[in-house]
Amino acid sequence: MSLDQIQKRFIEFLYTSRPLEAQKDLVRSFFLDPQYPDPHNGLKVYRGNLVFGLIGAMKETYVFTRVLLGENNFNFFCRDFLYQNPSHNTDLIQYGAGFSEFLADREEIQHLAFIADVARLEWALERAFYSKPEDSFFGEMPENWREMPPRFKSSVHRIQTQYKIQEAWLNFTEKGEEGIRAEMFKKEPEYLVVWSDEGSPRVTPVSQSLAVSIEGMIQGKTVSALMQSERLSKENVLDVYCFALHQGWIAR
Repeated sequence: MSLDQIQKRFIEFLYTSRPLEAQKDLVRSFFLDPQYPDPHNGLKVYRGNLVFGLIGAMKETYVFTRVLLGENNFNFFCRDFLYQNPSHNTDLIQYGAGFSEFLADREEIQHLAFIADVARLEWALERAFYSKPEDSFFGEMPENWREMPPRFKSSVHRIQTQYKIQEAWLNFTEKGEEGIRAEMFKKEPEYLVVWSDEGSPRVTPVSQSLAVSIEGMIQGKTVSALMQSERLSKENVLDVYCFALHQGWIAR
């Protein structure tokens, strides 16, 4: 068996929630003497360290989500998530993408569907926090601004939620758990732009039309293309362009 095949089998073993004895025996044969299959239960310890390490990384990212779910429920969902989504990056800070979609599909918390939106916000905030510093563009708009899409900073993320979550998130960051009230999570779409203000994550609520335009620009669409596809007027798109410039979201 090649080294590549051994690595693949070992990773499969690590990310199997309940490995069978045959799978355990195979992995032991890669590293251990058959006469001493695993005297100190090292493989179990290794698996445990992997799980606790990844859950620990997710706790750093999804602070508000963990509070809303409760410690035990959060750990339970994280275990299920990581067994389905192996880490492929040595930097644990990068782990946890897709957790909001994972939570949105869990029937156990459909009555708390806003939690998935909170997780979506927290992932964007974490990306903004760790994004590289970039200078803002504050010069004159180019003459061909209609055909030259602005380059947004890598820290800028546009998210749409099905529930109102910004107020609850602000209260949680300022007052902790005491600031959370169930009535804050209204079943109503909310459009937010998450960005980094000199290393500090910020959240700015925007209108639907502004959110659509910003998302299009982030994807590289020209102003002319946006005006045609979204049926926006020149004034609408120009207002978005100027607003993004004023906020410092466009990179130099």
